[in-house]
Amino acid sequence: MKTTISVLAALGNPSEFEGIVEWIRRRKHTVNIVMTGGEALRIHHDTGADLVLVGLPLPDQKAGTLLNALREQDPRVGVVVVGSDDDIGSAVDAFDLGVQDYVANPIDDKNDLLFALGLALGVRTGDVQLRFLRNKDAAGADWRAVVGESPAMQKVVSTLRHICERTSGGAVPIVLLTGETGTGKGVIAKSLHYNSARRNRAFVDLNCAAISSNLLESELFGHEKGAFTDARSTRIGLFETANGGTLFLDEIGAMQLDLQSKILTAIEERKIRRVGGNQAIRVDVQIIAATHADLAAMAKRNQFRVDLYHRLNVIAIELPPLRDRGNDVIQIAETMIAALSADYGIAPPRLAEDARAALRDYAWPGNVRELRNELERVLLLVDEETIRAEHFRFTSGRADRHGTDSVAITASDEGLEVVLTGDRCPLDELEREVIRQALRRCRGNVSRAGRFLGISRQTLIYRLRKHGFQTATTPGLDEDEESA
Repeated sequence: MKTTISVLAALGNPSEFEGIVEWIRRRKHTVNIVMTGGEALRIHHDTGADLVLVGLPLPDQKAGTLLNALREQDPRVGVVVVGSDDDIGSAVDAFDLGVQDYVANPIDDKNDLLFALGLALGVRTGDVQLRFLRNKDAAGADWRAVVGESPAMQKVVSTLRHICERTSGGAVPIVLLTGETGTGKGVIAKSLHYNSARRNRAFVDLNCAAISSNLLESELFGHEKGAFTDARSTRIGLFETANGGTLFLDEIGAMQLDLQSKILTAIEERKIRRVGGNQAIRVDVQIIAATHADLAAMAKRNQFRVDLYHRLNVIAIELPPLRDRGNDVIQIAETMIAALSADYGIAPPRLAEDARAALRDYAWPGNVRELRNELERVLLLVDEETIRAEHFRFTSGRADRHGTDSVAITASDEGLEVVLTGDRCPLDELEREVIRQALRRCRGNVSRAGRFLGISRQTLIYRLRKHGFQTATTPGLDEDEESA
């Protein structure tokens, strides 16, 4: 990865900086020299710069005018100022205008200037590395990443595009993403961030269910040195890390009630306090929250704060489960096969017609995540140019290779009607199909499916494992009794 820094030098008297410019170039960085503030603004607007060196005075502009205009073009641009004019007569004036470093005289303070530039270039190198990682992250987050032509997904994308267009000025609403586990809420959150006015700032994500409640507060808000036994130094939290960008709180329904009140305060006041700290720190963060749980129902049961629920529910977008997206599953599967094959350096196999039919017929209780895991397993274990239905785990045992079978099951208040056709019907297959349809009817919720089938949740979990369904030990099915 290249870490070349582009330096834009606006120098009123370039001859004073000849040695400095050469010093920068010897370090393999590029330097573009101009003599006016107007030309600097034009070049910065057209090509940008990682660092701007300003040698005062300039013939056409005062320092304040130039610096304010640069900030409007790029709030993150680093600026080192040398010399003085009517706006900057001291370091205090310079830092009040937001410069990164200030040196009074390029000749008398040459060593100080070299030190300031060395420090600034080092910081900018880190920015280049950070930008590389962000670009890699953003590459898979444009609208093309939201695969699907079903009406449900087109409605989701249309809503997201509208949000991005209406918030191009920088102000953003809170967005709540709901839907079953594995429906792609993380992909949607990234797409929303990287297509918004905040695309060049940080995208920070946190799975609230993956961190213990006693550590979650420190992770979000940071802590001061000595705030608790292991706090040997001050640490900033994710709110400060995401300042100016987006904080994605996945599975926010798992957050403890006492911490929910602090999240609400941070959202309402745009201020946070580190653990053990007294100083309020202002933050500008877009909040995107996600959950597979029914927050409204949880709020009624006092398991989620009502006021926080209403604050999060400004714009709520429900992602449809994969089983309700029709032929999207084929399009998604082919996209995943191409991407996974590229990652593993293998030729992408094609999907046979029976494989396509199997993908469309399966209920996908684990949704897109389960689909990806199944396709990755097939790519790694099946050395064939064509993926067939028999390669999928969820089709095992459905039919004997030497016979045909068909089962039609209808459930109603009057009872259960089972119609058997074909020349065979293994009992295990019948049981598996009943469970599959119950899960589909209950939207992948194990507790609800157990009640529907008239058996305990533990009995159903045993049978799910017996038939190769995903259970709570792997991502996919929801076994949370409270979410039923």
